[in-house]
Amino acid sequence: MKRIMITGLLPLVFLVAGACRAGAASGCQNSFCYYRVQEGLVYQGQTLIQFGTAQQVARLAHPVVLTVRVGPRIYRLVYKIADNVITRSGQKAVAVDLGIAQLAGHRWKIIGKPRMELLDGRMGSMSLKRLDANGRTIAWRIVFQARPLARYQVLQLLQKAQKPAGPKPYHGLPIHESMSTLLTSATPGTCCRTPCNPGPGILTCCGAVVCCDCDVCCQPP
Repeated sequence: MKRIMITGLLPLVFLVAGACRAGAASGCQNSFCYYRVQEGLVYQGQTLIQFGTAQQVARLAHPVVLTVRVGPRIYRLVYKIADNVITRSGQKAVAVDLGIAQLAGHRWKIIGKPRMELLDGRMGSMSLKRLDANGRTIAWRIVFQARPLARYQVLQLLQKAQKPAGPKPYHGLPIHESMSTLLTSATPGTCCRTPCNPGPGILTCCGAVVCCDCDVCCQPP
């Protein structure tokens, strides 16, 4: 059994901000093309990704896969900035598709695939609860916050990640890949790691334009 509750708590935070209103990139006409995403992830009261250290620049409609190893356990968080939308009340919002999974043995177990519409500049939170095989309640917490991101901030993060050889072209992950496939497939090749010590776990970031942790940035190949 699974329950989804909307709360005001802050255990997992996404700082989502749009930049680069452009018509050159596919799917970006009349909308923000890139987003700054800062997140944390809490499972059963345990911090898996520490808010305030990890952040990415994600492109509209391109999924980002974060895999974190905490001791012997491995978890996965997938998100995709799906679109900019207008709510029924006429307010601007950002639609975000999410997926959470946990590695059980040699197979990924999907925890949930929620969607949230995030009002511009406002915070929204979500709690995912389900029962395990022993009837115990397992809780995850997710919170999002959306704010505008200036173009120069995207460029600053790119500069942090660039090596002497220069910036790498952005390839990203397939736009039309299903959330279930992203949650349960092997780690894709477009990934990089940023050292963060101390930190709750080892974070691998895939599909983003730039990935940062503890103020150290990298560009996935």
